[in-house]
Amino acid sequence: MTYKYEFRCKEEHWATNLDDEILISVVSGDIGDVLEREDITDVLDYENIVYDTKNPNVFTRTNKLSLIKGKLKTTYFLDSNSDINENDVTRLIELGQDDKIRNGDFTEERSDNIYTTTYKFGADYDVIAQNSYKYLLKTKTQIEALEDDTRLFCLIPKNKNYLLDVLDIDVDKTKTINRDYNDKNIKYLFFSQNCSVGETKINQYETKKFTSNSVDVTNNSGEILRIFLISR
Repeated sequence: MTYKYEFRCKEEHWATNLDDEILISVVSGDIGDVLEREDITDVLDYENIVYDTKNPNVFTRTNKLSLIKGKLKTTYFLDSNSDINENDVTRLIELGQDDKIRNGDFTEERSDNIYTTTYKFGADYDVIAQNSYKYLLKTKTQIEALEDDTRLFCLIPKNKNYLLDVLDIDVDKTKTINRDYNDKNIKYLFFSQNCSVGETKINQYETKKFTSNSVDVTNNSGEILRIFLISR
């Protein structure tokens, strides 16, 4: 087992334990810092991985990651020691074809030995949608920061049935979130920037339980606000 983790949770308030159910953290990496795993045994809770029904080399990630600042490159290594081939890459792309990040500053490149994507943070979740990076390939994988202070939102749920959806709000804009955006009973909202919910001020990286029928969220920070909607 070989795992490289060069991103860091730099402040105490960047990490939260919600009701002993969910661990949330924000980690930061500078240019060249990586998250890297060599094989499937490096995956969190790998013994309980759920594989794609059509392709056993594609699986659903056991933790949930999303970019909230900066730019990332993700590389899958398809070397001679790997069972991964072009069909596996095609299936991974097929499963992620509706990902909202593909509408933003997103690139991808395929060759004989690697499959690489890049994504620069932007207001790409214009409506509530499932988080990207839901699926992975069963091969060596590396995530690399392409800008200093690139930040990732990381969620590790105790209950694997938690869902993660995302909504972006531009500076000085307001959006309404209705609690019935899905039929789940337990819901939380995580806010990547300072903002306000009605008349209540919310601090950056604060998480609130979502119990009302709807909330009006105003982004009064100077940056794009990414909201994570956590539910089960």
